[in-house]
This record gives sequence, C-alpha cells and structure tokens, in this order.
Amino acid sequence: MSGGSAMYHGANYQAAIAAFFATLALAENTNRMPPELPQTAPPVRVGAEQNWPVDDLAVWFRATSMAWIQAKASLDASGLSDVINQMVRNVVHGRERASGTPLRQEDRLLLAIGSASRWIEVDLRELFVRIGRLAADDDLSAAFQEDGPVKRAFETVLPMVREALEANGEPTDITAVRRVLSSARIWPINEDELQRLTIGLLDPYVLEDGVQANAALAILRQQFAKLHNIARSTTSTSCERS
Repeated sequence: MSGGSAMYHGANYQAAIAAFFATLALAENTNRMPPELPQTAPPVRVGAEQNWPVDDLAVWFRATSMAWIQAKASLDASGLSDVINQMVRNVVHGRERASGTPLRQEDRLLLAIGSASRWIEVDLRELFVRIGRLAADDDLSAAFQEDGPVKRAFETVLPMVREALEANGEPTDITAVRRVLSSARIWPINEDELQRLTIGLLDPYVLEDGVQANAALAILRQQFAKLHNIARSTTSTSCERS
C-alpha cells in the first residue's frame, strides 16, 4: 500500500473507531463495549485529536474512567515502538489536560488494530490482559511463566518501554514498566466488524431502516475524518513553519 493510500486507510479506520464509540454513547450501551474496557458504564463523551500524547481518540465514561485510543488499520513490529512510546508519554503526562494527575486503575490505554502481526494480536494482547489482572503483590513474571510466546512478547516490548521511559526522564525499573503495561490493552477489530457493530447500535434509532442507518454512520465517520484531517494539516503546517 502506497504512503498516500495507507494514510487514507488509516484515517478511515480511526474515524470508524470514533464513530463506534460515539454510537455507544448515543445508545447508552455497555453490552457491545470492547471486552478490553470496563463494562460498568457507557461512554458519555468522545473526542478526536485531543491534547494528550495518545491523541487519536479520548473516551470519557459515566463511571469517571477514561480510555485513550490509538487506532491502527495495520501494525507490525516496526510500528510498535511508536505505539509504546505514546502509551508511556500518556502515563507520564497523566489523565488531566494539565499534566501530573496519575491514571486511575480503571483507565485504559487501548490499541485498536484492524490487522497486525499474529504475536501482537494474540501474544502481546494476552500479556497486557494478564498484567492487568495481577494482584498488587504479584511478581510481574507471573504474567508469562511457563508460556513461551507470551514471555517472548514481554521480552520484545520491555526494551521499548524502558527506552521511552528514559527518554521522558522517568525511572526504568520494573515498577515503572508495570505502571505502563497494566493500563495497556489491545482490541483487534477490522473495519467490516466495526461497521456491523455500529449499524447494530444505530438500528433502533433509525426505524430499523438499513439505508438510514448507513447514512447516519457515514455522517458520523465523515465528521471524525474531518477532525483528523484538520489536526494533521495543522501539525504539518506547524512543522513547515518551524
């Protein structure tokens, strides 16, 4: 895929993720919440291109938890380092727009991926879930003991986390690493499945008319795509002027 078409595909995927969460908020629905997120409350606000290190999407939930979402239409090992770097910077920055307020236990750094290397979709995803389930006094190694693929995923991602922590002037010990990885989750979801889930949420609000549901979804996605394009063009202009 060429650079231009890849960027276009990435922007479409990001808009589809944003539209899905916006529809969850409109429907006040938790039944179709990604399992990687807390299931107790629906979204109440969705923001694209927000002023956080993880800037693709921010979602606020009724129960006061938050999720910062990176949406990647495709991802391989070469792109994972940047994903991890954004997660680390978001943990360092905190949950408020002004930095300094730590993330809460129920907050999430979510990576939504349309397609990815198998070890990212399966092994790294499992690693993040297991670390998130550890008790406070459990050793981090309990997340991957006697599981070769998950352990290799940890060994791959560990230097990425430590490099990003060091670049941000943070300690690189295992406690600091755990602070990042305990909030991280991966949600593998392709664009066709996103379309199906979102249309299912819209159906009750458009008189069960499939054409109207598709039109409503198209409008939502167009609006989020506009926000993405405006933010990217502003960043580009800023870089050109610097």
